[in-house]
Amino acid sequence: MTEKTEHGYAMLLLGKLLEAHDIPVNPYGDWFLNGNALPAIRCMWFRSESNKSGQLDLQVAVKDGVILNESVAGIGQNEDALQDAFYNLNASSLHVFLAAFWNRIDLEQVTVEQITIGDLVYTAYIGNFGLRAANDNHPGVPDGTLARILDAVKNSDIGNEYHWASCFFCDVGDGKRVHSALLDNVIWREGSAAIKSLPWSDIDDYYSVRHFMILKRVDDNHAD
Repeated sequence: MTEKTEHGYAMLLLGKLLEAHDIPVNPYGDWFLNGNALPAIRCMWFRSESNKSGQLDLQVAVKDGVILNESVAGIGQNEDALQDAFYNLNASSLHVFLAAFWNRIDLEQVTVEQITIGDLVYTAYIGNFGLRAANDNHPGVPDGTLARILDAVKNSDIGNEYHWASCFFCDVGDGKRVHSALLDNVIWREGSAAIKSLPWSDIDDYYSVRHFMILKRVDDNHAD
């Protein structure tokens, strides 16, 4: 498949996935709209040079100049990698977007609560942990992981109307570990420190944990 055709197929899969969640969409340029106003949603697919994996980027435009981004990986060759990426997306962060911006709140997938950061109040849409492992051999998430992430959020410089936080941990299985945390798609020092501080299990196999949340400010009297 050419890149253009592959991108079009990724958008087709996204549209079908949204409709499966009772969100009919209409094309608007290279975006999808549900109705005639924001939010708008789109995805972009990038294959690796080895053709053994790829990255699926999901973007949601919520207002002029504000686009939320989340990326997930897909493993496999050609369409298998793309399908795997959508499986990964639907198992984790997609539900957070649907809850925050389309009011599709699946309480088995998303927790909604209000949190106070300084003198600001936010509605937090908190996703489940996305777990992946070789041979279904996942040791689970350390106790207190979510509390550490929320503490990191509360100790961060936050004040805009919207924020989004993505955390990722991976044990490759040969002693190498990857810790990643982004706040508004920028390297997030507090989040990285929280992830690194946790007592992750040591196993002789690959496993990973992904987490995603969105914050929407409740107090609209504060300008971005």
